[in-house]
Amino acid sequence: MPEAQRSILIIPAEVQVIGSDLVGGSQPSSDAMTDEDHVRALLGGMKKSMETLQGKISFDPGIHTFTCRYEKSETQYTALGSEMTKYTAGGFEIRKKFEAGKTYTIYGETRYLSEGDFKKSEPSLLLTIAATGPSIGFIDSTNKMVIDTRYDVGDYSEGLAPFVENGLWGYMDRSGSVAIGAKFQEARGFSEGLAAVKASGSWGYADSTRSLAIAASYSDASPFSEGLAAVKKDGRYGYVDKSGAAAIAPAFEAARPFRGGLAPVKAGGFWAFIDKTGAFVSKERYEEAYALFEGLASVKVKGRWGYVDASGRMAIKPVFFEAYSFSEGLAPVKLEKDGKYGYIGKDGSFAIAPTFDFADSFSEGLACARIQSRSFNRNGYIDKTGAFAIEPSFYKTRSFSGGLAAAQVGLAWGYIDKTGAWAIPPEYDWAMDFSEGMARVKR
Repeated sequence: MPEAQRSILIIPAEVQVIGSDLVGGSQPSSDAMTDEDHVRALLGGMKKSMETLQGKISFDPGIHTFTCRYEKSETQYTALGSEMTKYTAGGFEIRKKFEAGKTYTIYGETRYLSEGDFKKSEPSLLLTIAATGPSIGFIDSTNKMVIDTRYDVGDYSEGLAPFVENGLWGYMDRSGSVAIGAKFQEARGFSEGLAAVKASGSWGYADSTRSLAIAASYSDASPFSEGLAAVKKDGRYGYVDKSGAAAIAPAFEAARPFRGGLAPVKAGGFWAFIDKTGAFVSKERYEEAYALFEGLASVKVKGRWGYVDASGRMAIKPVFFEAYSFSEGLAPVKLEKDGKYGYIGKDGSFAIAPTFDFADSFSEGLACARIQSRSFNRNGYIDKTGAFAIEPSFYKTRSFSGGLAAAQVGLAWGYIDKTGAWAIPPEYDWAMDFSEGMARVKR
């Protein structure tokens, strides 16, 4: 593998470098160092693929343009695609707006890439500029920080999000105010008006009025679904209703939520499906089983996955090495361990040929899919014809929700729209799906 070429970042005069925190390489004396000298020290010493250097800098507010160029202008690289990034023959330009009073970090990372018929890989420099600030918060679709919190916090469900303070859990409302004080040992998301919480070493259910609606007397508790929740008592799982009464006696080794009137349960080392009376819907038993989605449930038989319907009938024969839930009429599957992923319809035939190295479920008409080779490994989004609607140009991606999907380039996450354009630029350490109009992010 060839050594990385030296790269130079040219920065505007009004940007002041306040220090360097190098990982690998060496830092020259700070005497009479110019802005460009500092950045040479920061990004110029990379010698191996994947080596990363970091340095802290501060900016005046406003929009600044950064140009990263290669000393050998013929360097080939794969463009990673962003509205805020302009690629040229010898490098690329980044335009970014900086907020007053915040500190930002430059991340430089080398990657060895090849494209087309080039016979050798050449190094390419990826550049990310991310702000430091609150560890976790919630943004809206305009990238406005709606809730700027000091807490470790989970996602919102039914208007409340669990947070932890001093080792105890509570819930905050959509304004960021504490709705239920931090008093639980653990807390999970709300579902159907109740949330599983742990108090005095046992699990129960809290409601939004701050009280325990179902006493903490279980060793495990799952979210409510279709009016019932799986709970563990005396080493066995059963189901309770919203009053806390036992709807199905604890008799199972494991139990999953109800969907479509059925729940997968494990008994005698095998999985089966029960209805809401606790009766088994068929005599069939499986090595593994998951809930119904769109009328079909994935089950494992003799090491292979297939699908059963609500009656327990095998609707799609177990011929797959991997098989996942149906969404929008399609399910991602893989025939063999070293094979490719494709999508089947409810008749079991391939609607999209197995050509992908990874395939996720469809959401809002698009699904994340990955193309991978020795020198290329990127995620994009396909439509229901199997064509890439958004070209594979991202390290990691999440599903679309509310018209936006979280995507990662370099070391930063942002949100793209369904054209692949950045709706929210990549400036976060991580970013979760939008839910109830907000998304949880960290910077």
